[in-house]
Amino acid sequence: MRARDTNTAATGVLPQGPSRAGALSDGALRRVCLFIHANLDRPLQLRDLAAAARLSRFHFARAFKVATRRTPRRFLLQARLDRAARLLRLTERPLAEIAFACGFSSQSRLTTAFRLATGLTPARFRRGRGAALALTLAASSVLVLLSGCQVIESYRYCADPEPARAAALPARLSETNLYADIRTDALAAGVLPYRPAFELWSDQAMKRRWISLPAGSQIDTTDPDSWQFPVGTKVWKEFSRDGVRVETRLIQRIGPGPDDWALMAYLWDDTGSDAFAVPDGVVDARQTPHNVPSAAECMGCHGGRRSRLLGFSAIQLAHDDPAGMVTLDQLQSRGLLTTPIAGPTTLQAPAETTAAIGYLHANCSHCHNQDRPARSGGPRCFDPEQKFDFFLRTRDLGAAEQTAAYRTAVGSVIKRGNADDSEVIQRMSGRGRFPVSMPPLGSERVDDHGVALVRAWIEGL
Repeated sequence: MRARDTNTAATGVLPQGPSRAGALSDGALRRVCLFIHANLDRPLQLRDLAAAARLSRFHFARAFKVATRRTPRRFLLQARLDRAARLLRLTERPLAEIAFACGFSSQSRLTTAFRLATGLTPARFRRGRGAALALTLAASSVLVLLSGCQVIESYRYCADPEPARAAALPARLSETNLYADIRTDALAAGVLPYRPAFELWSDQAMKRRWISLPAGSQIDTTDPDSWQFPVGTKVWKEFSRDGVRVETRLIQRIGPGPDDWALMAYLWDDTGSDAFAVPDGVVDARQTPHNVPSAAECMGCHGGRRSRLLGFSAIQLAHDDPAGMVTLDQLQSRGLLTTPIAGPTTLQAPAETTAAIGYLHANCSHCHNQDRPARSGGPRCFDPEQKFDFFLRTRDLGAAEQTAAYRTAVGSVIKRGNADDSEVIQRMSGRGRFPVSMPPLGSERVDDHGVALVRAWIEGL
């Protein structure tokens, strides 16, 4: 199998430190680091790394050792073990699965290499994640920051939520108060259906959405672009694929703190009579191509906004809906908002432009926005550098040129009049690990219609 290309930078294995005489150039070292990160689950040979550096094998081996103080083989092994250690710490994936994800041909080979490097088997390392973890990490040579490159695996792998958060949610969907009668699909009192003006692409899955606010409460809309929801707020989203109702997700505010949210997916049983919590997710659920995310993966998207809820906002609800869905006007007329939303709530631009910028807002801005919550406790999964911003704000609706997408992305990842040379189109048009596709999770199929929308807008700039 061919290794993935490395022409486009991504968060992963990043070069650090000054260059030295005879060492790889910073550019070559970066290409090699990114190549290793993208292909760590595959067999890699010296010729592969040399090709990424664009050098002969002989010159690459010498220059790489000068830059990193390690032979390529030793460096590659340490990178594999570092990824294994991070997966052991952050996930509950089976050891055999972790071995293959890190490029080992079997679980036994991972165990042997890990014990030689750390003095612990992977199983013992995982069991010691508590009080002894700090000592284990300090003693582990594979977790030392490598000279020349630093392996940052936490970008792609989300830590499991605290057990107390999962325990705050029921084991059955029928116990979450979405339905008055789950057998007849009758909603409980106070549950409001809604739809966003701009939808997230989910590989053609059909979706239904509902929200429930505690009786007598209001949504704090002091910031019209970052609503704050009362404790007890619940939001559900149901996914059906190929005519099969697969899952319903729940996100619930369980406390007053900014991180006091619990998330869970519920997998429908074959009878359609109830759905059951699956905190670890399910691949190809109910004999469909649909993957149910783990509770950890849910925060990969929802962690990108202070409000934690995506698709329920002034801009997303500013539409007329004849199907009985709740809208911004209805929320205001019912007294459910603390502060009326003043000014325009729709972009003043041609329909095609609005559709393209709205698509980027719905599908990209939960990661790519400059208002992300501050990091605490180190790196966070799916938290990219904020060089550009696709979030659509109420203050920027006077013209397309006022939007963050236009101001920060046009001229960088969007090339005026040249969609093919625009990184946005390149990433939207593929589904691979490297270069990182957009979106990097929650989708395995390219949205041809969405690509066409954004392409047409770029070509018209």
